[in-house]
Amino acid sequence: MISNHNNEIDIVLPCYNPTANWPELIHDKMNQMNLYFPDKLFHLIVVNDGSSLRMSENEIGRFKTLLPNAQLISYLENRGKGYALRKGMENSCSSMAIYTNWNFPYDLESMKSIIKKLEEGYDVVVGARNNDYYHHAGLDLFRWFVSIFSWLLNWIVLGIRINDTQGGLTGMSRKGKEILLRTKINQFLFDTEFIYLASKNPEIYLCETQANLHEGKKFVFNGIKVLSRKITNFVRIAHR
Repeated sequence: MISNHNNEIDIVLPCYNPTANWPELIHDKMNQMNLYFPDKLFHLIVVNDGSSLRMSENEIGRFKTLLPNAQLISYLENRGKGYALRKGMENSCSSMAIYTNWNFPYDLESMKSIIKKLEEGYDVVVGARNNDYYHHAGLDLFRWFVSIFSWLLNWIVLGIRINDTQGGLTGMSRKGKEILLRTKINQFLFDTEFIYLASKNPEIYLCETQANLHEGKKFVFNGIKVLSRKITNFVRIAHR
């Protein structure tokens, strides 16, 4: 592995129908990042994935006032998080990039762990939610079963040796970005596709690191319809 010591890092945030205070929340989180990592220079890229709510000219104006150096990429049709991330990464110029949800659900120590692994030379670093998430995030028996079954499918069918492919916090080098831009899935399991492609490439150094959600943060299960779409996309990945 070749270590990365560039102090510039792109932060890519896909954003769809955020809460009303999204400009202030992102501004506050970036201030925390800058204070916590004084030796890093962060470049923020926010992708408005065809939001139909809370992306008025007034709110966009507040965002540009609070974060004048940030990029805001917008398009009219909601395409999905995978599509949004590819759009963001197309505009990423730094040697390292990290994507997460627009509301920064993970703590700063998790971000630090991602950055450390990238600096050690890894090309793709996956933030894996720790066991406390599965014990305390309010998972019912059905969702717990779905999580375990998904892990088994990834392990047995795809050969992915990463425990959590859908945590929503991932860092990558330039080589990792090239892999992400080769993905095709726009919505559910785009991250599984990315990690699958990375794991199949012998030139990509891939690892996971523990990621801790802020207290009270949860990931919402959206029902059987979403589950069926995930199964469809899983079949697409397995046939790549």
